[in-house]
Amino acid sequence: MKRLQAEAQNLWGRRPTPGPPQPEGKRQSDVLRDRFQVAYARFFDRYRRRDDVELEATLAAAETILTDLESLRAALAVAEAPTAEHVAQRLKDRLAEWRGIGPMPPNRARALHQRLQASCDAIEAACPDALPRASSPPRATFTSAKSSASGSSDSSAP
Repeated sequence: MKRLQAEAQNLWGRRPTPGPPQPEGKRQSDVLRDRFQVAYARFFDRYRRRDDVELEATLAAAETILTDLESLRAALAVAEAPTAEHVAQRLKDRLAEWRGIGPMPPNRARALHQRLQASCDAIEAACPDALPRASSPPRATFTSAKSSASGSSDSSAP
């Protein structure tokens, strides 16, 4: 084979350009199709894994928030508990992060939401001063405003 290549080079004065190695009996279109199928499979494998990686990141972020809230809950049980302002700020920050997490699969979301609710309830029970409370329900406020408005009209009457 090398002898024939050398003869061809001498005859034409140039080296033949080697192409990609092709198995015997395969046409160039078959080789191109095979290369395309390999690239296609690689692309969609990565695409499918992208969704899995995103889901894992979402679940890891939720787990981090829950772990932090559970550690806060445990810190409130000891004698050297954090201040009410610190607890309120930390709870507010974690709940803001929780809202930014994004969608989760329903089967996992239910359990994670239950853990979140349990942690928040325990923190509220352990440190009720940390959470802002309304002084009166909205209905009572509306009633008192209504009575004060009617009282002012009675005082202006002769």
